[in-house]
Amino acid sequence: MASFLFPPRSIRPPPLFQKPRTLITFSYDSLHELHIGSNEALRYFQSPPPEADLNYRFDHWVHKVETKPRLDSLLKCLGGSPQAVHASNRPSVVTWRGIMTKILTAPTETREGWELNAMLIGPLLCLEEHITEAKLRAKNKPSMIDRENTYRGYAFESWCTRSDADGLNGTSSPGWGGDVNTNVQHCHVVKTKLGSVRLIMGGEVDCCREQYNGETDCLMELKTSVNLKTPIEEHRFEEKLLRFWAQSYLLGIPEVLVGFRGRTGELKTIQSFQTLDIPRMARENRAKRGDMAEIWDAGYALEFAERFLSFLGQEMSRSQANPSDVWRLKMTPQRGIEVRKLTTAEELHEVHGGEDRVGFVERDWFLSRTRAQTGQ
Repeated sequence: MASFLFPPRSIRPPPLFQKPRTLITFSYDSLHELHIGSNEALRYFQSPPPEADLNYRFDHWVHKVETKPRLDSLLKCLGGSPQAVHASNRPSVVTWRGIMTKILTAPTETREGWELNAMLIGPLLCLEEHITEAKLRAKNKPSMIDRENTYRGYAFESWCTRSDADGLNGTSSPGWGGDVNTNVQHCHVVKTKLGSVRLIMGGEVDCCREQYNGETDCLMELKTSVNLKTPIEEHRFEEKLLRFWAQSYLLGIPEVLVGFRGRTGELKTIQSFQTLDIPRMARENRAKRGDMAEIWDAGYALEFAERFLSFLGQEMSRSQANPSDVWRLKMTPQRGIEVRKLTTAEELHEVHGGEDRVGFVERDWFLSRTRAQTGQ
């Protein structure tokens, strides 16, 4: 087992983050079937109506069944995008944007830890979230309050988007973009570089601001928050801003639109945040209120992520015996991240879940990748 403790904040400049470039896009349809290279699920922005009801058509919500957050669709896309993998002695980290968000925000997380699984398959250092069967069952049986709050976020997206670039598409209510179906998703796969660490990330995107150009710099993130009335609520919102910033920054999305809602789900106001301005704005707001609590720092988040991922790649390369080896990463808030290789049959079974997999990747994909690397 190896440990990577959260380092003290540094005064040195943060690592450079290369502008993300899109490798490929894909869509999931209403049945959650994958369509590689498709933009059919792309949505376009429209201004939401004042006082929009974020509970509207709640009973018509088609909810995707929660499953283990595999890398399957991302890895399938890379199979058709050989330019994604660089010829380098350093591995390329391949993961979902949400995993990288967890890593960037780990040093300032004070409440919940997390676990990831990792595999080093040739030049690809693959990371997926580790979710136990118990947690998966809980995610599929949320409380009514959690369901309502989750739905309000999706409803805000529907009020703010339409399916075509030229105009509304004849929906049941003016401005309503269509009933919520969380099977439908549009995703970008991007490549970038954080300091010395090469990254390939996939992430779901919310909508296009105007004309779609195939890159992420024309996209927007849509978020919701309770309407801010107290200093405590403002403090918590600024903590949420770290995640908003990280999610958008990692994919190169320049704007986050936040809808502030009342307690019963009515939209009160909207506010646009430029992604690159969020860190400065959070610092200034905290200073104006005289809030002396330590504020998160974007530079520190980037520095930590680069240092940890470099450490992880070196540790796995040094200790790995076989590309089928699986590692477990466990983050403990305010302490650090432990890294260990899984060795017991019980742990490995929990990873593949009885599916036809090598570790957490599909067996066919693993065999084709390893054969290609050995020239067979």
